Amino acid sequence: MVNNIENLYSVAAIQQEMTDAINYYRGIGQPDRIVNETFTITDETRDSKQLFCELEETLSASWDSMYLLAKDYYDKHHNLEIERRYMTPEGYALGSWLNTQRRVRSGKICGILTEERIRKLDAIGMDWRGKYDLAWDKYYNALCKYKYEFGNIDIKANYVTPDGIELGAWISNLRTAKNSRRRGYYLTDERIAMLDKLGMIWDKLDYQWEKNYHACVEYYKEHRSLDIPAHYATKDGLRIGAWIRRMRKARDGRLKGAQPLTQDQIRRLDAIGMDWQDSFTQRWEYGYAKAKEYYAQHSNIDVPATYVTEDGFPLGKWLKGHVQITTKRDGFL
Repeated sequence: MVNNIENLYSVAAIQQEMTDAINYYRGIGQPDRIVNETFTITDETRDSKQLFCELEETLSASWDSMYLLAKDYYDKHHNLEIERRYMTPEGYALGSWLNTQRRVRSGKICGILTEERIRKLDAIGMDWRGKYDLAWDKYYNALCKYKYEFGNIDIKANYVTPDGIELGAWISNLRTAKNSRRRGYYLTDERIAMLDKLGMIWDKLDYQWEKNYHACVEYYKEHRSLDIPAHYATKDGLRIGAWIRRMRKARDGRLKGAQPLTQDQIRRLDAIGMDWQDSFTQRWEYGYAKAKEYYAQHSNIDVPATYVTEDGFPLGKWLKGHVQITTKRDGFL
């Protein structure tokens, strides 16, 4: 009997692990990784479980002894926010013991948990919720703190809080879960609403497009054009010069790994003076127009190599590098 006490609990443990795994993969939007959701149990020891529960209390550290360790932890830290794998300095698995009390109270496993024991644990801040609910509070509270400090929740995927909370990875997993067909138990409609109130960015790509577009609108208002230098960046660090060049490629489907622009996006960029020609073509057209102006004034394009137009364009150098100087009496080439 003593040697088989652990075996009696193993089925319940497997059930719990399977439930945790199913909720996890659904929560992160990977339901295809779930192979089986249920299995059949033949339990021939049901009537003996209470006896084994009583035996276990005498064969392992007593409930009262573990409670005193929990109270000591609470007195030092003012909470019972303990990881399941936490061990006391004396080597007792306090984290596992607290998790066991939760599972006993919820009826997931057999155990002795009287009303008096429940009151004693309540008195030292016991949280009876499961680990997923506890994890939600942990990450959501960290997210609220980030919003208060920075004014937004536009968080990079690799961001980790000073307390070691992988907040960026959590946000990324939420986006994946939201876009999956089965969000699972973790990401409920109520929690989605809570995230929306904080300004959750569910579609990062659309959000980034809008940020860059509005920065380009401000640039256009000031300069009346979108002729933005390639290395130009806004005060907020948005490299809209490079972004404009990517949009030209995206429209033609030349931007690797990116979706072509929508008609609405093209229309909005057109409205602020977007020139869809690449920079090389733009410069050639500009140089050609300056060469025509020179020809109209001088009836030739025998331009000195050092000649620069009034607006600073090095026409002589441009012609030398791009065209062969030719003159004709009746035309311009």
